[in-house]
Amino acid sequence: KEKNELKKYAENLFNNNIDTVLLGHYHETGINKVNNNTLIYLGDWIHKFTVTKYSEDKGWQQIRWS
Repeated sequence: KEKNELKKYAENLFNNNIDTVLLGHYHETGINKVNNNTLIYLGDWIHKFTVTKYSEDKGWQQIRWS
């Protein structure tokens, strides 16, 4: 349920000319394309061992370590 609410929140921002939404603090991971927009769950460094980074040459990436 929470993830659906987050997606609706992002879609509202997309409808207001925001093209990328980053969400943290929810212990979710993923970089998702929604039409021509991007919804990014920043990751969970405690349980899923992920972090999100951006670089000009590679764009958005999620990195996982173990």
